[in-house]
Amino acid sequence: MSIRHLQTARYLNQRHRRTCSWRRDLPVSAVDAATLQLIESAVNELRDWRARLQPHGLTVQDVNPSDLCLEGNYEELKGNNDAALAAYLRAQDLFEKDRRKLGSEQERVAFMENKLDCYFRPALMLLDRKRYQNAFAIFERSRSRAMADLLLSRPLNLPTKREQTLFSELQTLKTNIAAQQQKLFNLLGSENREQNTKQIIELRGQIISMQAQFEQVQGRIAKEAPKLKELTTSEPTTLASVQQAAAEGDYDVLYYVVMEYALILWHIDSTGVEVKNIILPHIQLIKKAAALHDSLVARRDAPEAGFDEKTSRQLFLFLIQPMLASIKSHHLVLIPHEELNSMPFQALQDPSTGKYLGESASGVGGEFAAKRPWVVES
Repeated sequence: MSIRHLQTARYLNQRHRRTCSWRRDLPVSAVDAATLQLIESAVNELRDWRARLQPHGLTVQDVNPSDLCLEGNYEELKGNNDAALAAYLRAQDLFEKDRRKLGSEQERVAFMENKLDCYFRPALMLLDRKRYQNAFAIFERSRSRAMADLLLSRPLNLPTKREQTLFSELQTLKTNIAAQQQKLFNLLGSENREQNTKQIIELRGQIISMQAQFEQVQGRIAKEAPKLKELTTSEPTTLASVQQAAAEGDYDVLYYVVMEYALILWHIDSTGVEVKNIILPHIQLIKKAAALHDSLVARRDAPEAGFDEKTSRQLFLFLIQPMLASIKSHHLVLIPHEELNSMPFQALQDPSTGKYLGESASGVGGEFAAKRPWVVES
């Protein structure tokens, strides 16, 4: 099979995922037979090719992570969830190590968007198994990668010569690794990759050597310039740490994950975790968020303008109502995602009471919470 057929298999598999339910346990019969056969042939070709190269020292670390995502998709479609999960997680590890240089912020965002499915799908599989700690870790991993890329896209004003030197060394190694990885992935994706086996193995050795140097510089930064480490890496938060903070601060947390066809809503407090799938397609969320924003701007510019109460109430029903009965404290912390980062949550109106979020907690949780307004933080 040519690389063109492999790319076609990836495209058809992605198109199929976009037309299916959010659930992960779809039967094979839900896939067009020709599409499944093409995906299966592509996966088998990848596996055969890796098996032939392993005697030469090529391992899974040198695989294009998108190919592992394709394997995960295929195993998931076949109902082999354990194998699918393993492939997805290996792909994530490779994405984290992929330091191909991305010039603009738009390119960085596009890079991560193309990979989010490989993060979200295994997270949903883990949610199905109620493995909340692991699922939360994956969601946070995708966010921390995006945050690290964003931090590095901003100009850094480093106060000391030592920090400047370490940062320069780190960025130089990162750029060199990026260049060699780009060469490696180009060879792995070429139609004549069989003829490039020797060059692929040589590039692999160079990348491993530079990767070791990169990790050494990271270690020096951790010891010699810990503040710089906070700017160059973004460590994901654990579910346990969120629960501990909620206990110490006596608050409830609503944690949002925006996906293409659904919104994953978490309620987290000191005693437990609850997760719900809210059927709110991303495109609808974008429209509703824009409508609410425009309504508030109109009132700011013209006080006599009407407020879009309909959209406000709809968003309350999507974003707050599903977890309303679980909120026990008077302090609510919201962790938004995507368009929700600019959502004016305090402008969401409870249709049952006419009260706005933060105005009153009547009917919510225990007696203590019911008597006091919420303190709402986003």
